[in-house]
Amino acid sequence: MVYIASVYGEWVRKDNLSWHFEVDYRKGGRMFSLRDGCTHDELIQMALDDYSVMKIGHRLELSYPLPQAFTQQMHIDSPSTFVTNDRQVQSLIELSRTHVLRLFDSSKRREDTLSLTTRYSRGVALVLI
Repeated sequence: MVYIASVYGEWVRKDNLSWHFEVDYRKGGRMFSLRDGCTHDELIQMALDDYSVMKIGHRLELSYPLPQAFTQQMHIDSPSTFVTNDRQVQSLIELSRTHVLRLFDSSKRREDTLSLTTRYSRGVALVLI
């Protein structure tokens, strides 16, 4: 089992092209626990339930920045890693056992496309501790 502290906020791209997650402190935090075998649908449902972010026409995306040991040779504008299926949730759980990770749940309109603009998406940041 992995315990996850979560906060709400949004991704923004800074002038130096790096990505930063700005926390919305008014929403407060939550604590989740992910069991081994947790599915992508279960993880999304936890965030939807706890933050009441179910909006018609919106979808939830899970992402996290790679640990520093992985990113030392990567370009500063490298986006977070997206978790889009059950296998990737299991990879996230395993990686969190040896590295401190922050998992972000981002909510955005379905018609929005991934772009490298200043505002990326609004979301829930789940911080693995």
